[in-house]
Amino acid sequence: MNKTIYIFWTEANELTPRRKTNLQIIKDRCGVELKFLNHNDIPKYELADHKFHEAYQYLSATAKSDYCRSYFMNFYGGAYCDIKRAEWDWNEYFNLLDQTDYWVLGYRLRAITDLAVSPEDPELTIIQDNWNLLLGAGAMICKPQTPLTTYWFELMTSILDKKINQLRSNPAVHVRDRLNWTGTTSGYPLRWAEIGPETFMKSCYTYKDKLCHQLPCPNLDEKYR
Repeated sequence: MNKTIYIFWTEANELTPRRKTNLQIIKDRCGVELKFLNHNDIPKYELADHKFHEAYQYLSATAKSDYCRSYFMNFYGGAYCDIKRAEWDWNEYFNLLDQTDYWVLGYRLRAITDLAVSPEDPELTIIQDNWNLLLGAGAMICKPQTPLTTYWFELMTSILDKKINQLRSNPAVHVRDRLNWTGTTSGYPLRWAEIGPETFMKSCYTYKDKLCHQLPCPNLDEKYR
């Protein structure tokens, strides 16, 4: 089991003070290797047999992080964590996943309002009805290249394949750009969670019997800007 936590910062802009504090908290308390990968480091992890999608260069910083989360969890395995307050030792959770037949270990959604699912998904209603069986996308541990992570990566890739021409013509103009963002003239074609939490939670629903819900939940309510 790859006992490494990956955290991504995909643009050259500075971490906010709160994020710097949270990153240090995770580093001090996680008990395992932590790799904070910035926009210069990330390309070093691109695999020769699995090049980054052409669309990566056109994505917002947020969507680039979503892309990296799926890419790394599928091809490298280990853990991902948002730069939010996560004050625990991860060793027991790595060990728990390693010793079971589960494929992903994460935290439970707190409420249906945490659910992210494509409004176009034919299983929208049934996924909403089963929201409490799924995992949040802000922190997780994954075994590499399981059917779940493979499905997740391929689902995300299929969205980028379909929208590559739109992305070429309308690349992100802001680190948090998203479809129909009020106040901008951007034609950026991706919803906020379209290639991130939406694809992860769809994958969790598809393989819901392979989820372990034992990870603590990061502080999702703390302001981090």
